[in-house]
Amino acid sequence: MAKRGHGEGTIYKRKDGCWEAKASIGYDPATGRLKRLTRYFQTRKEAQEWLDQVQHEKIKNRAPGNLAISRSP
Repeated sequence: MAKRGHGEGTIYKRKDGCWEAKASIGYDPATGRLKRLTRYFQTRKEAQEWLDQVQHEKIKNRAPGNLAISRSP
């Protein structure tokens, strides 16, 4: 497996056998902290497809999955 580039997300296999994918979607303007989405999948291929979709939506400057991104109180 090749290394992923900067800003392309993270995929790894968890101890329970699931694959975890994390994608950075920008910074919270209120706190300046990085906002990340995390999802779990049965296969690495599913995780990769989800990351590709998130990256595509990120390029279009919209929240992935039409998520309302806000800070929890």
